[in-house]
Amino acid sequence: MRTMQRLALVALVLVATALPASAETLQYNWSMHGGLSWIAGFKFPTSGTGLLTQNVNGQAVTASLRMTSPKEPSAALYYESTMAAAGERTLASAEGYNWRTSVRHVKSFFDSVKRVLHLEKTTAKGTEASDKPWISGDVRDFLTSVQFLRTNGHRLSAPVQSTIYSSGKAYPVTIAPLGVTTMNNVATQQFRIQAAPGAADKYPGEIRLWISADARRVPVRIELAQRMATVRLDLSGV
Repeated sequence: MRTMQRLALVALVLVATALPASAETLQYNWSMHGGLSWIAGFKFPTSGTGLLTQNVNGQAVTASLRMTSPKEPSAALYYESTMAAAGERTLASAEGYNWRTSVRHVKSFFDSVKRVLHLEKTTAKGTEASDKPWISGDVRDFLTSVQFLRTNGHRLSAPVQSTIYSSGKAYPVTIAPLGVTTMNNVATQQFRIQAAPGAADKYPGEIRLWISADARRVPVRIELAQRMATVRLDLSGV
């Protein structure tokens, strides 16, 4: 059975190479791992399904990742991004979750001309909007980073410095290529995004990616690591 599942995943990646990279929907199974994942499970489901979608919107690309769980129909964790086509920078970003009566959504809009960041935060108490000067230059949120590595990762031969954006803050990070490896019986290139030297207290997590080593460059596995637990997404369908 396991061999058949691996062969099916290889077939999924091969089929994906025939689809246009500009518009796609990828399906994932997600699960929570790590020593403290059982604690996180008190606050949110620990497994479910996810959809990673991408579309072209003029000169930009819009992408979204939405994770849900059949065990908790009210729960959803999502990321959204509007970005330059090759993942050079994020133009607008959103992330948040719904969990029973708990809600948190953060929307961000970058005005590169006026150098202003527009923020809109929504919780169960209501919505607050604010503006603040933006001097961090071009940044990439989580989904823009994925697009950047799908587009440019095969050209990276050494770690590069970048900036990750999340919920109103920019964090200095290092994007490191870790070579070619096999993941779920698919040849992939592995990457790690982690805090830049001396900045671990500012960006305490990691993003780990395994991208298929073919023309389509599909994320075969994505790991979002935080202090308490790691959310792992494995490709299950296209």
